[in-house]
Amino acid sequence: MIESAVYRDLLAVVRVEQERLLTAAKGAEHEFREAHFRARSQLHWKEWGTYMPYLRMRAAGIGCLWGIMTFHGPQTKRQVRLKEFGRKAKWRYTPAQFPDAKAWEVEAIEKAEEVFERVRRRTAFLAKIVQVTKGAAATEGVRLAGKAEGRTAAINTEAEGYRSVLDDWVPPSRLQCEPEQGE
Repeated sequence: MIESAVYRDLLAVVRVEQERLLTAAKGAEHEFREAHFRARSQLHWKEWGTYMPYLRMRAAGIGCLWGIMTFHGPQTKRQVRLKEFGRKAKWRYTPAQFPDAKAWEVEAIEKAEEVFERVRRRTAFLAKIVQVTKGAAATEGVRLAGKAEGRTAAINTEAEGYRSVLDDWVPPSRLQCEPEQGE
């Protein structure tokens, strides 16, 4: 029988890797947003971009998605909404999925997709590791909800201040929901 510390160690290493992937994805998203807002400030309004990346926290880690920006409301109180569209390929958005992209936008999308593809592949791999690890631990009767001990504590010390990507995750149905008061 494998000690419970081994399972906890493995899950701690996966959490550290998820955090690294989140940092890489945030960097690519930030670079694209900088290019987008630079184009909005320097180019004619017909050359403004319509695509925007966004990151979504998922049970398996992080999702890197793209959306089309649509604007609603009067011009003085304009609100932007992102309409998500899915990938046709498994790991990467194809250039054909961005038919209205401007020349500057195509380059920025390709650059961001290089990073996002690596993040998507690695996230899927880590999700499989977590699934197998938790399944093996459950089969052997190991409870993983307890506190970290042994080598896990050393790993957590190396990642001082680290929090899992999923620590603050709330299902969408519970966002901004307050219980209704009866009369």
